[in-house]
Amino acid sequence: SGGEWQRVRLAAVILQIHPQGNPHGQLLLLDEPMTSLDVAQQVALDRALSALSQQGVAVVMSSHDLNHTLRHAHRVWLLKRGQLIASGARDSVLTPPNLAKAYEMSFRRLDIEGHRMIISTSQE
Repeated sequence: SGGEWQRVRLAAVILQIHPQGNPHGQLLLLDEPMTSLDVAQQVALDRALSALSQQGVAVVMSSHDLNHTLRHAHRVWLLKRGQLIASGARDSVLTPPNLAKAYEMSFRRLDIEGHRMIISTSQE
């Protein structure tokens, strides 16, 4: 399946950059790595990427999942058609006004039982 193939590719990439196998590895660049992964595999990948980050590897990844970015990113670049809308700490970038500029629709940030979320408030 697509998810299994994605896991194989991600495992290969992580092995190439892991400090035990490559002590000089400093940067891991991923293009939408959560694509095709089920929820359990996304959590496993989040843990692996967090461990790499804690070991000094910079992890840069693209994502269209705003809530995943809000939960896990330290720094964010918000782009629209290749143009930078905002960059910096996730809480200062992932704001309803910035997201409205990027997506041309309205958003709200919510706190539900201690979990921050971003939702679209645009109606169809």
